Amino acid sequence: RPEGSHPIGDVKYENFSAFLEDVLIPVIARGNARQGLQMLAPCFNRQIHAFLQETHGKAAPVSLKRTVSFALFSSTVRAFFGDAFPLDTYEDMILVDEYAYYLLVPPLSIFASSACRARSRARARLLAFMDPWMKTRGESDVDGVSAHGNDVLRALASSPLPPADQAGALQTYIWGAFTNVSGVALWLLAHLLANRAAYARLQAAIDAGVRTEF
Repeated sequence: RPEGSHPIGDVKYENFSAFLEDVLIPVIARGNARQGLQMLAPCFNRQIHAFLQETHGKAAPVSLKRTVSFALFSSTVRAFFGDAFPLDTYEDMILVDEYAYYLLVPPLSIFASSACRARSRARARLLAFMDPWMKTRGESDVDGVSAHGNDVLRALASSPLPPADQAGALQTYIWGAFTNVSGVALWLLAHLLANRAAYARLQAAIDAGVRTEF
């Protein structure tokens, strides 16, 4: 297929869709089942708490949409894949998401040249991140990465997919994991900010939880 016809780039492996359906999606489904999420929740909570501490008190105004989006992105990838995950892929993934429709329709991809470049940059960074798993062809876990993150990366590294497709599959997973949620989280927070009574009740519950957990 043409290079511009997919948000993750030029897919070489002819059975790419079958691999996603038969191998990767079951791994992801197990990791996102209730038991898997319960295991990841404490790590996610620590990551989002750390993010809020880092950004608290900054003088410059920030976009609520961007704050919610990046908080979810950074917390999710670090909870899943550890502190070594390249957070600098965020800007490129957001740009790819913004132009996804153009990338999915080949005649329109000429209007998304910046997104095509962003897609290539993100895929290259993810490919470098995956190197420890690729060196063992998915035979070994990597320290500092959750069980779910290791399961996903081992499945990719041991697959028949070319390296670029492996990175593209990882990009697809991360892309779906945070972009699908960030819009919901944004409007949830916006409505809470507009309802001070509900916000106060939730704040009290969160404060109590933070005192207990942190």
